[in-house]
Amino acid sequence: MAVERHAMLRNGLIAILSSHEDIHLVSTPYTAGEALGDYLTFFPDVTIVDLHLPGGLELIRQIREINVRAKIIPLVGYNWNDHSEDVLAANGMVVLSVDEIGARLLDLIRMNGDEL
Repeated sequence: MAVERHAMLRNGLIAILSSHEDIHLVSTPYTAGEALGDYLTFFPDVTIVDLHLPGGLELIRQIREINVRAKIIPLVGYNWNDHSEDVLAANGMVVLSVDEIGARLLDLIRMNGDEL
């Protein structure tokens, strides 16, 4: 599942992820409320969350309450340092910047949770 509020970036994620046969994108919500509902419906193996999405940090916390072992990749576009402590406290996982999508996203999705 890829939760992204910006249509252009969401469409880019859809294009990248859909072009790989071993990755199945089950949902692409653009609000935290829709994403939580979709998480409960699909229980995706990996959830990518736009950290700047209104309610994004709370969404990460809610998913972790539902499934403490959930694999979540917070996605940040800018001002990572403004949120680093909150993300690490809520998530304890790797955070991916928009600049790193091409280089690391597919590898992170395919991992068995070793780095997530």
